[in-house]
Amino acid sequence: MDNSNLISNLSYTNKDFQSIYPELLDTVKKISNRWDPSQSNESDPGVVLLKLCAIIADKCNYNIDKNILECFPVSVTQDTNARELFAQLGYYMHWNIAAAGDVSLAWIGDETAYYYQLPLFTMVTDDENSIVYTIVETPTISGTGEVSSFKVLQGQAQKLLVNGESIITVENLDSQNRLYFASSNVAENGIFIKNDLYDYSDWQKVDNLEVLDLGKPIYRFGISQEGICYLEFPADIDKLIGSGLEITYIYTDGAEGNIPSRFLTKLFTSTSATYYNEDGDSESVSLDDTNL
Repeated sequence: MDNSNLISNLSYTNKDFQSIYPELLDTVKKISNRWDPSQSNESDPGVVLLKLCAIIADKCNYNIDKNILECFPVSVTQDTNARELFAQLGYYMHWNIAAAGDVSLAWIGDETAYYYQLPLFTMVTDDENSIVYTIVETPTISGTGEVSSFKVLQGQAQKLLVNGESIITVENLDSQNRLYFASSNVAENGIFIKNDLYDYSDWQKVDNLEVLDLGKPIYRFGISQEGICYLEFPADIDKLIGSGLEITYIYTDGAEGNIPSRFLTKLFTSTSATYYNEDGDSESVSLDDTNL
């Protein structure tokens, strides 16, 4: 039997206007026999004040009831309260999860090479630039026209900047070792961290920093009471951060990320690739949507 609706309407104080006002009338009679508000009309200032007190008490009790209901999993209604409550029970609510998939690329330019290497976080889009996907692994494409597939996440790759700087140091973290984002459209599965000690693949997202040993490049993704996304690092972040962190994140459109096959057709912005010949020599070449 589902009791969630019963619990959500439960009054712990059991005191509303209909029960408080008669009590006030009886209290007045016990205090003085010179005035009986139950015999007065509605325009009596004393009656007006008594009803006002009953209304205020009703409102206070309503808030007490709702605050109590926020303490139970079956009746909690506020997102931030639910996150904290469920985390105490070992369940961690998720945030935006960017749509994931694969994109196939092939070289169709006039020049030929042994292979071409595109920058990590190269972005691709459709003919109308209506939606953007970011390649989240370094794309290495054969110069002979062979098709290669790479993992993508929906959204645009952006650098996390603090005071206009992309290098994050310990001084940029608050007292809880947290680093906050300016946007709430952050993909929880689209956080990429590196520094001079660890590469992107080394930093791992965990749900609970307290149950893991120190000395590991880990972080927790969380949401503050104000609904702001943040990254929280372990207590020994000063030993892990090295000369500073570089953080790239995916700014996602959420539910609008679902697309059909063969929808992505071109690069989102012009970029450059590294050209490699069979001897291992390399040079930079400019790319646009006519090359791929």
